[in-house]
Amino acid sequence: MTTELERLTSTPKGKRLLEQERLILQVTECIVQLMQEQNVTRTELARRLGKSKGWISQLLAGETNFTLRTVADVFGALGHRPVVDIERDRSGTAPGVHAQEAQP
Repeated sequence: MTTELERLTSTPKGKRLLEQERLILQVTECIVQLMQEQNVTRTELARRLGKSKGWISQLLAGETNFTLRTVADVFGALGHRPVVDIERDRSGTAPGVHAQEAQP
């Protein structure tokens, strides 16, 4: 019996979609972690970025297709810069995203 994940990753398109969703999840989890560490609310982050609270909610829910510029802006508003670790896909591991404190 084939699992849903096995079925999804059995095609190149399915593998690509899975990796996209995995990366979106990693980025949004990292943003949420920084917000929690700094006690920054969605309203405050929206204010810092000149966006609406609704836009922040969509971003954190993975409902918006954010660009690398957007990711850099959000991390910057939290005093950090994004760092992406790229790994060759040999064992099913995914690229990693983490924050690094911004330096002047």
